[in-house]
Amino acid sequence: QVYWHVKSELLQNNDAPMFLWGISSGSAVVIAGLSEWDRRYEKEGDTTAPRFVAAAAVSPGYDTRRVFSPERFRYPYNQILNPLVKDHFVLQNEELLRRFDSSAVDRMLAASNLQELVDASAPFAGYHNATSYYDRENPVNDLLSITTPTFVLNAADDPCCRIGNLYETSSSSPATYGTMTYADVTRASKRGLVAVTRYGSHCPFLDGGLFSPLTRDPWNGGYMLNSWSDRATIEFFEAALYVYSERR
Repeated sequence: QVYWHVKSELLQNNDAPMFLWGISSGSAVVIAGLSEWDRRYEKEGDTTAPRFVAAAAVSPGYDTRRVFSPERFRYPYNQILNPLVKDHFVLQNEELLRRFDSSAVDRMLAASNLQELVDASAPFAGYHNATSYYDRENPVNDLLSITTPTFVLNAADDPCCRIGNLYETSSSSPATYGTMTYADVTRASKRGLVAVTRYGSHCPFLDGGLFSPLTRDPWNGGYMLNSWSDRATIEFFEAALYVYSERR
């Protein structure tokens, strides 16, 4: 609905190129969406499925069944964010949430880490339990269906989404991927590209040091944060627009 509203109502030119860009947990939305939309368009002939010239997923965690576990989402970030997430999403909406599923609220508030918290929240996403939620919503379930040119970026020093996640085999779809790692799956995909930087942490990928925190935005001439991930993504989008102009 959002896609078609933007395409038909907000853009003056209905043929304007559309791009999809997700950062951190937002990358899961990008990958899960592309898996479904590209499958519908390519395999089922559904021309109403959203189409993008290219997409980017920055600092993804891959398998959401385990990405937030304490050994993956490392100290002190799990310990810091767990109570903050509970306060922002649960406690501030507790009365409303309890009207829907009070026992799920109890499990969320009792969660000792972020993974337990996400598991317990499955009923609020429309699922009976965590298993059914991940069976349907885990972004790594159907990676090979993605045909949109997609740029994936991880940093080796990411403290929240450890780089080892990229090089492990799938726990959610072993019948589909066999012994392939997510790096292998991306390599085998039609238009996927993974870049791994030595430094970058979780999302910033700052470049230029203290004396050049800003750089020129190549698209509008203004200023943007001097982030290598932003510049690389823009370059990828520009190249994809040149090579795959028919995807407008």
